[in-house]
Amino acid sequence: ASAKKDVQGRLSRLTCIAGTTGRPQLSMPLAEVNGLPVGISIMGDHGSDEELIGFARRVEAELAG
Repeated sequence: ASAKKDVQGRLSRLTCIAGTTGRPQLSMPLAEVNGLPVGISIMGDHGSDEELIGFARRVEAELAG
């Protein structure tokens, strides 16, 4: 398999875990490195949707400086 498909496969496993376990998950773009987007995926405990969104907002504010 190509390197791109390998990376896509690894990333999609994270999404599958959140989906099959019913846990909230979000992805955030962070920056560009060498012209490519870089981001993070965050997963929380069951029922922690609002807490997860609050955490993402704090990360965004901190990175904005």
